[in-house]
Amino acid sequence: MAMNIQRINFDPIGGDSVTAAFRKLDLDVGEVVNAIDGDGSTTSGISNRLALAENKLGALGNVSTRNIGTSAGTVAAGDDARFLTVGTTPGTVAAGDDARITSALPKVNPTFSGGSGIGRTGVKFEYAFRVSNGNSDNGIGGAYGEWAGDLTPAVQIDCQAPSSHYMGIRWTHWGVKHLAAIHAYEGGAGSPTTLIGFHIAGKTNSHIFDSNGNAFFAGTLSQNSDYRIKANASSLSAPEVAAGLRVLNPLTYNDTRRPATDRPLVGLFAHELQAQFPLLVDGEKDAVQTEMVWVGDTTPYLPGMEPSDYTPPHQESRQMPLLQNVNYVGLVPYLIAGWQHSDQRLGALEAEIGALRTQVEALLAR
Repeated sequence: MAMNIQRINFDPIGGDSVTAAFRKLDLDVGEVVNAIDGDGSTTSGISNRLALAENKLGALGNVSTRNIGTSAGTVAAGDDARFLTVGTTPGTVAAGDDARITSALPKVNPTFSGGSGIGRTGVKFEYAFRVSNGNSDNGIGGAYGEWAGDLTPAVQIDCQAPSSHYMGIRWTHWGVKHLAAIHAYEGGAGSPTTLIGFHIAGKTNSHIFDSNGNAFFAGTLSQNSDYRIKANASSLSAPEVAAGLRVLNPLTYNDTRRPATDRPLVGLFAHELQAQFPLLVDGEKDAVQTEMVWVGDTTPYLPGMEPSDYTPPHQESRQMPLLQNVNYVGLVPYLIAGWQHSDQRLGALEAEIGALRTQVEALLAR
C-alpha cells in the first residue's frame, strides 16, 4: 500500500490552518517504517544506505587507517606517524577539520597553544618542549668531545652566513621590552674567532665568550665574599707572602692554541705559582689524561653535500694534556698582604731615618 503523502500549505493567505496541518501529519506508522526499510536490498531504502555510510565512516576509526594523507582531506595507509588523531574524535575525519589540522603545525611563525605541557600554568615539572630517553640509555647524551661529532642536538640552528649573527633564543615581555637573548657569531669570513653573546634588557653584548676562552663583560665580575659564609678564617703571614711574591716570575707569552699573530698575553707559569701559593692553582705539572678525539675531516656537512673525496672522521684514544688552571683573581689578597709587609717595613725605615736625622741635627747644633 502506497503511503498517502500530503503537502502542507504554509501560505499566509489561503494556507492550511493548524488543524488541517496536523491532520496531514497524521501518518500511518507502518507506512513510514516500510518506506525507510525499502525492499530489503543493499542499494535501496534509507536504513540500508545509512548502514553503508556508517560502515565506511567506521573504517576511519580503525587503527590501521587512522591517519591523514599526503593530500589535504584524504586518508592513506602509512600516514599514522604524522597524525594519529584527526578532528574532534580520535581516528575520524569530519567537515571543517582540515582547517584545524593545517593550523596545528604551521610552517611559518608557529604558535603552539595546546599539547603536552603547553599552557599548563603553575604545574610543577611540566614542559613545553622536551627531549627524553629511557632510564637505560644515554638518549642524546655523550662525551664533551663529541659535541662537534655525531651527537644529536636538542635544537640545531644552521648558520650559513659567516658575517651574520644567529639568535638561538629570546625572552620577551610583549608591550614592554625584550628581556634577554643569546646569539652565536662565526666572526666574519675567514675569522678564526667565533663567539657567543648574551644581550640583557637592551644592552647588546653585555656578556661575550669567544672560542679562545676569553670572557668579556660590560660590567664588573663580583663574587660572594660575605663574612657569614666564611669559617676558619686566619690572616696571611705578610712576611711569608712577600717572600713568595719575591721569587715569582711575571712574564709575557703567546698562547700556542691561538694564531701566532695574536697579541702576547701576561701571566705566570702555573707550576711556579703553585710552589709558592698552592691554593691558587688546580692540577699538577705535566699531567695527562686519556681522551677520545675525532681524527679527520670534522666539517659538519649537510647530508648529501659531502665532497667526493670525503672520509668520515673517526675517534681515536689519545693522551692529552690535563692543563693546570690559575685563579688570578685569588692572587689579589696575596698582593695586598705583600704590599702591607712592604708598607710596614717602609714605615719602620722612615721612622728610623727620622730619628737619625734628629740626632744629626742635634749634633750639628752644638
